[in-house]
Amino acid sequence: LFFGIVNGLIAARLLQEMIEKNRLEEDLRIAAEIQQGLLPLVLPTVPGYQVAARTIPTQQVGGDCYDAIELGEGRVLVSVADVSGKGTPASLLMANFQAALRALAGLKLPLSELVARVNDIINGNTSADKFITAFFGILDPNSGGFSYVNAGHNPPYHFHKNGADPLDVGGLILGVMPTLIPYQVGE
Repeated sequence: LFFGIVNGLIAARLLQEMIEKNRLEEDLRIAAEIQQGLLPLVLPTVPGYQVAARTIPTQQVGGDCYDAIELGEGRVLVSVADVSGKGTPASLLMANFQAALRALAGLKLPLSELVARVNDIINGNTSADKFITAFFGILDPNSGGFSYVNAGHNPPYHFHKNGADPLDVGGLILGVMPTLIPYQVGE
């Protein structure tokens, strides 16, 4: 009788663990759907340019992010970001980053100020051990100009007939401290 009771308790515990595991897997599946929904489904069409992006998380959810936001008059704000860490914590901070960027993009701030405000929001909403590397650029197809700020991200390269230049002008990674030194803008 004793072994029957023990076996029943073990079976009940295993069943409870399996139910909990299935619930967590379902929560992660829903979180992954929500995160994919935050990324733009359609990127802006810019005459004379090709705009494309894709991210594939190493786990069901992650901290990689891209965006392309129309600013009016043909101009487009592009961003690429990577949150420290992986999984759910990184995905939550990525959603915070993207919400801040989209909310501030409509204010038509100078790029340096936009990045500073995003940094200050992230800094105020996260612990010191979390940070974001990011690259922001504004493409103006009317003038052919591209202004950018690199906030500690691996620099992309501008390829041209005379070679390639890293786009590394900018400032500190996002979130580790309030903006004390303005972000520099490269052209």
